Amino acid sequence: MSEQYLNVLRRMVNGYLRKPNKTKDFPETSADIVLKLEKKGIKHTRHLFDKIVTIDARTLFSKHIGINDEEILRLTKLTDLSRIRWVNHTFAYVLYEAGYDTVGKVAKADPDQLYKRITELNAERKFYPAHIGLNDMKMLVECAKMLPLDIEY
Repeated sequence: MSEQYLNVLRRMVNGYLRKPNKTKDFPETSADIVLKLEKKGIKHTRHLFDKIVTIDARTLFSKHIGINDEEILRLTKLTDLSRIRWVNHTFAYVLYEAGYDTVGKVAKADPDQLYKRITELNAERKFYPAHIGLNDMKMLVECAKMLPLDIEY
């Protein structure tokens, strides 16, 4: 195989891999929590995922680093949402605040209702300046459907 072909193939594969979101970028995550995570080598959602995938692992991890159950569940849900293609730290938070706080809930969402809720919430709280359309919500739901429901709630 030629080097050029391998480069094109690598770019295509990398395009399908979700870039992890940095935990420090999630809105309303305190500097104290970020520091506790970083001391354990956890700087982004890919690092955090294995620590929070089951309820038992999450409970043990939260006790180990000194994060309360409510906060570790919030980080778990933001990590879960971050697995969806095109979902950055801000949009994960918007979905969370809109009540679509897991991949499973996004996968089951009616795109029209999701669009309406996200649009209303963003108009009210001004999370981002961009316009996200109904077709974006349809793609989001379809991408969520393709993900395994790995995280235990």
